[in-house]
Amino acid sequence: MASKYVIATIWFLILVAGMAGFAWTQWPSDDPAPSPYDNHSAVTYLDPSIYREGNKRRLIHAASQTPEFGGVFLTKRGTVVNIYLAEDENDPEKWEQTRQSLEELLDPRSGLSLNVIRADYTITTLSEWYDLMQSEGIWDQDGVHMIDLHEGINQLYIGVVSEWEVAGVYTFLEGIGIPRGAATVAAVEPPTPASG
Repeated sequence: MASKYVIATIWFLILVAGMAGFAWTQWPSDDPAPSPYDNHSAVTYLDPSIYREGNKRRLIHAASQTPEFGGVFLTKRGTVVNIYLAEDENDPEKWEQTRQSLEELLDPRSGLSLNVIRADYTITTLSEWYDLMQSEGIWDQDGVHMIDLHEGINQLYIGVVSEWEVAGVYTFLEGIGIPRGAATVAAVEPPTPASG
């Protein structure tokens, strides 16, 4: 009979000790919540490119939401994010404010660098001109075999067969209201179809 009381007492003590241990682990702490970048965190052992890609997407998304956005291109194996921002002529200080806000989004631990470049044209304007030159017949111009909205140069890019066609394409663009400085027209070899 006494052994039943001893066993019940032991079980009761084990239960109390377990509850006390659980309560201790749930007690609020003054320590801040762990960051995914903490050295003690398990995510430290994951591929750092995960954070680089996430930070890159966040930067590009934030830049593309600004009316001054002029395009983006990556260099040095995708570790340098180059962002074009056009200056608002009514608010020239806004360019610097936008640049600083993008820099604040850049996590230095991501392994990325940010290069903000003054753009001559916004991506919206270039897109409108791209659509305009198509609707006005860019493909009907002699020698044209490729067109592009080239974010890497903040311009439209038109490929023609030879130097003979360059001047004529510039004349066409100016005739429909696209400034000469907004486009690069270059003689480039047409792509050859892959042999199958």
